[in-house]
Amino acid sequence: MFLLGVKLKNYKQLVIELSNIYGLGKSRSSFVCRQLGFGSDIRVKTLSRAQFFILKDFVLSIYSVDTERRLIIDESIEMLKQIGSYRGQRHTLKLPVRGQRTRSNHRSCKK
Repeated sequence: MFLLGVKLKNYKQLVIELSNIYGLGKSRSSFVCRQLGFGSDIRVKTLSRAQFFILKDFVLSIYSVDTERRLIIDESIEMLKQIGSYRGQRHTLKLPVRGQRTRSNHRSCKK
């Protein structure tokens, strides 16, 4: 089964597989399962087709996920670059943005 561009493995728990979707973590995926009335130990293969579509609609209505989420992040980085903020300059130079040291391990950011 594919949900929002991610292939869900049938034998795994639904909460774990939902957390593989970009923009959903463990807490958000467990919240979604609780709101829809799924148990914490439900497997992906036990979902019916109707439950699957309800799950998809619920996630899309509440959260911005996958490509939509990536576009929001890219737009915010572009805005930082355009206004010339310190963080925008660090993004432009491909240096660490959040105060990490650059003396010894800046190479991990400069990919």
